Amino acid sequence: MSVTFVEGSTVVKHLALSYGGMAATTVLAKNTASRLLGKQWGEELLQDACSSLAEEMTLHPSAPGGMVTYRRTLTLSLFYKFYLTVQQKLASEGVHVEGVRADYISATEIYHQTSPSSVQIFQAVPDGQKEEDVVGRPMMHLSAMKQATGEAVYCDDIPLYENELYLCLITSTKAHAHIQSIDTSKAESMPGVVTFVFAKDIPGSNMTGPVVYDETVLADDTVTCVGHIIGAVVADTQAHAQRAAKAVRITYQELQPVIITIQDAITHQSFFQPARTIQRGDLDQGFTLADHILEGEMHMGGQEHFYLETNVTVAVPKGEDGEMELFVSTQSATKTQVHTHTHTHSCTHTHTHTQSCAANLVGTYISVPFKILFSLTPNPNLKSKT
Repeated sequence: MSVTFVEGSTVVKHLALSYGGMAATTVLAKNTASRLLGKQWGEELLQDACSSLAEEMTLHPSAPGGMVTYRRTLTLSLFYKFYLTVQQKLASEGVHVEGVRADYISATEIYHQTSPSSVQIFQAVPDGQKEEDVVGRPMMHLSAMKQATGEAVYCDDIPLYENELYLCLITSTKAHAHIQSIDTSKAESMPGVVTFVFAKDIPGSNMTGPVVYDETVLADDTVTCVGHIIGAVVADTQAHAQRAAKAVRITYQELQPVIITIQDAITHQSFFQPARTIQRGDLDQGFTLADHILEGEMHMGGQEHFYLETNVTVAVPKGEDGEMELFVSTQSATKTQVHTHTHTHSCTHTHTHTQSCAANLVGTYISVPFKILFSLTPNPNLKSKT
């Protein structure tokens, strides 16, 4: 934030207010800055600024990162801190302005957080307890030391294979739509592109799922969420594969209803079946006899894990009986049973099987090693936890 005054006065000549965390990129509060031009730096300007910022700095309730109310309030708090800092500086330079109250001075100071430190205390067990008696005994995760020391080998740490290629998934940008056409002509002419695969190229079943096989490996006719995998492109570098995937043109016919939130699902009576309930006793009688009944609602935004590693798969064709060796970043090796050797490190539990299936599909068309590697941006859209 910065302000310039008309020479010899406290009238605002130029004002710039920029905020991070209110959009994908830094945003300028242009309307507020324009509204405050020509005004005296004082209490009236502060009230006008707060009112204007509250109107201009808005966020959708489901904005990524959550904490919408806190972030909107913080825009006002940061301006107030800026206001007091300017007020104090003007007063120190002899300009006739109202001084900053003593109990507000701390708001103008730069906050320096102390370096964090922590201590982990393990539960003590009685003297003489046998080593094989694990009751009450803290047990370290099997890979904790390797992960803490950096010795753990993640999929992206594996040295490149000779002639290794890169695979990038082509995903839906619509939440509920019919796929009308897929045009790869522009992508095919881009440098480094080797091949594409779509649902029509699957030689066997296209159905999959972590528990019930009610999902498709690759969307065939309809997409049911943003991030639904439609196809894949293989290229000589990761950058070329990502660029080609973005160049694929897909036309959709959006379908109704589009169910985005839990409230949408309740409105349209769209529930997972069969409905399962846990009930004990007479619920109606319990409410009837209750002295007090408290009702309310609680809403929570989405939250993503801090990944040790995003979704990664390294596929190595073995050349014998169509066998494929997969190195997969998954906790659930049992869900990756497609003639593979699975090496795991924690990232996600479900839905890594989808990329494993896609890897095996591509492996039937090319006979060289390749890698699927996601950055943090698309990774959440490919998982059921989002």
